[in-house]
Amino acid sequence: MSSAWIATLSALLLLWGLDLVLAEPRIAGAASRAVAEVGELRTLVAERRPQLVLLGDSMVGEGVDAAALGRRIGLRALNVQKGGAASAWCYLALENLILPAQPPPQRVAVFYRDHFLTEPRFRVDGPYRQHLAALSGPDEPLLERLALEPVDPAIAWVRRGLPLYDRREALRSGVHGALMDGVGAALFGLQRGAAEASLTRVFADGALDPRRLGKRQLDAERADDDSFAFGRDVADSFLPEMVRLAEEGGVSLVFVRMKRRRDLEPNREPKELARYQQELGAWLAERGIPVVDFTHDARLRPEHYAAGDHLSRGEGRRVFTELLAEALAPQLADPRVPRS
Repeated sequence: MSSAWIATLSALLLLWGLDLVLAEPRIAGAASRAVAEVGELRTLVAERRPQLVLLGDSMVGEGVDAAALGRRIGLRALNVQKGGAASAWCYLALENLILPAQPPPQRVAVFYRDHFLTEPRFRVDGPYRQHLAALSGPDEPLLERLALEPVDPAIAWVRRGLPLYDRREALRSGVHGALMDGVGAALFGLQRGAAEASLTRVFADGALDPRRLGKRQLDAERADDDSFAFGRDVADSFLPEMVRLAEEGGVSLVFVRMKRRRDLEPNREPKELARYQQELGAWLAERGIPVVDFTHDARLRPEHYAAGDHLSRGEGRRVFTELLAEALAPQLADPRVPRS
């Protein structure tokens, strides 16, 4: 056997060994936690019997006080959110968690940022895959087609022939964690996880210059402005099916666009993104679905924000909850909906 083949086989054996030792426990643990989290959400929905569900990512969890909102608008409200959730997770949560509830809510407010409603492949790989699996039903053809099937035939071939490819994020995370803990312990006597915690604290969004952080966010979005094509992308997104499922289930939708840190400075929204929002709003209006957009609301100020785009859990949450109640009240006015 040639030395090249020996080297290749040795590398594969090393990778499989690392996968078994480092990645497998992380994947098994993540899957178990994801199933438990979905179970907790199901229990909350069953116990609270919400009339209004607030669906989205951690910006909902950090920025909305559901109990206070419910008191303001006279409806039982509940946050159904997951940190890092994107359109695929929201679609599955609506399909398999919210609409099957007995009774289902009368209203679902879907929170989103910018163009991510028509980015079905955003946050579906790596650690996010376990959360999608935990929410999935036995047969999810739309999820498979829009989010999970590789676009590139070469990647599809690699996935079929090398299962380690799909485990690459867990493997990378395991190697990274082992190196951080090993070096930190050997050189500085740090406890497990201390080095990673220190780096996270030093480079947290709150420790960075807000103006430079907003500029970096804007530059990254301008580099990817091809994503701001609503008319091109809507058919191959989860949005039409979410609308269809809600209508079929007798549940009214309202979409809420969150204000990002970038928009704390005037006129920072790319013009392509502004056009995208106009097209999205028109598409939803044709279907009788309102949109509430906080992007240019000057009442949300820098002191209301914490890390990244997240509102602070104190004053930021209080202010935004009041603004949300004010904005949703006319959208939710319906004499057929009993008030709690």
